[in-house]
Amino acid sequence: MIQYRWKSWLLVGLQFGLVGILLIFSQPLIINESLVCYALGGGLGGWAVLTMGIGNFNVIPDVKTSARFVQRLPYRVIRHPMYLSLLFICLGLMLQPLRWEKAVIWSMLCVVLDVKTRYEEQLLRQKFPEYAHYQTQTHRFIPYIY
Repeated sequence: MIQYRWKSWLLVGLQFGLVGILLIFSQPLIINESLVCYALGGGLGGWAVLTMGIGNFNVIPDVKTSARFVQRLPYRVIRHPMYLSLLFICLGLMLQPLRWEKAVIWSMLCVVLDVKTRYEEQLLRQKFPEYAHYQTQTHRFIPYIY
């Protein structure tokens, strides 16, 4: 049985709330930059889900008892491709139309996801001792940068 922590639920609530705000304030405009963001985000997210295995990922950062440690592409290069895909998709929303308020919301989402990944990585190190070495070989979101 998974014991969800209040911090997990808080981070997920903030994540979904910020995404919801972006959705509410975005207009269904079709602009090239947004389409590129949606394609990158959707492609990366789909690839990550297929690599992880449908049903094996968790929106809550708490590690499932049945979790497997996956290191195949795209996880070989970045540790959190699903979160990066969400950031790409939300970047596309932010651009429809671009307003400073939405840029602030997107920036807040970046911070929330960074905090969420740090917390999740702490839990992953507890479940998988080899995760600490994996962290030294990969980057959190942006290959070879961060």
